[in-house]
Amino acid sequence: MDINIEARRSLKICKLQLIAWDSSCVGPITAECSASSLTVVSRRADSEERATFELRFPDGYVFQEGTLSPIRTDQGVRRRGGAALEPCREVTFGGVPFDRTDAVGREANREPVPGVPYSVDCAQCSAPILRRGAAFRRVLPLPSEGWREAAGDWFCHDHGDPKNGGIPDVLAPKEDELFTSADRFLVHHSAVQDGVVANDGRLRCSVCQRVVGKKDSCAASALFTTRVQVASDAQSRVPCSAGDAAFVVSSLIRGQLLINTNCRIILESEGDRSLLLWLMETGLEHCAASGLQPGTTCLCPAQASNQGAAAF
Repeated sequence: MDINIEARRSLKICKLQLIAWDSSCVGPITAECSASSLTVVSRRADSEERATFELRFPDGYVFQEGTLSPIRTDQGVRRRGGAALEPCREVTFGGVPFDRTDAVGREANREPVPGVPYSVDCAQCSAPILRRGAAFRRVLPLPSEGWREAAGDWFCHDHGDPKNGGIPDVLAPKEDELFTSADRFLVHHSAVQDGVVANDGRLRCSVCQRVVGKKDSCAASALFTTRVQVASDAQSRVPCSAGDAAFVVSSLIRGQLLINTNCRIILESEGDRSLLLWLMETGLEHCAASGLQPGTTCLCPAQASNQGAAAF
């Protein structure tokens, strides 16, 4: 039996595909999850004999018991080890939820989350930069620091031509949205305290006059993560962002290691309207094994490169 596993950390789901080559002898296949392992039981079609495969993941994976998706079974043909095509039976579990308890997961929990009131203050004098108790309905990551410079390559016709309206500012947050990256928080200008915005486009603390950010557009303000401190409004006042250069550097390195890739698709109608779809895949981990024997198999999903683009 062969297996293919895809784990998406951003969605916290795992896809499991089993390939049984002797499909005529394979009967019902069941599976269950517990802690950091998935157990697959394969029964023979002509007897009560069964084989048990325990797939053990690293300790950072914690599966939610009783959450396996319905099994999808397909008959097909595949090349086995580069040889001729052979009939096989494909068994797929679409989405198995899991949590991450390793250092990456703990660091991600320090970032702002939707629906939680936060205080964003000056890192030097602790004066408020955003209005007190700001809670954001949506917290989304910025795709890249230089997305505007790269946006000119997204369009195949004149949609990005400044003479025809220029590149749309699609990343301007609404009043209840927060966009984040390693070195900045992007917020709607209405969330900023009165007196913080300066005439030169820089955002300065109203008390110590230290530069804490800049005007990103007519409706958005960018706060530098090294110049502000972010904490929840709970009594403990636990910071959710380190707010120092080391945190920014580690975040940038982690982003490079994750190999964030994207796929841009332009859909055009009969009129003059076009729709740009930006599909992003972050943190895809993959693991495969062939010739699996009954018993315990230790798996270690590794970062995969999943690049691709399509246009219509």
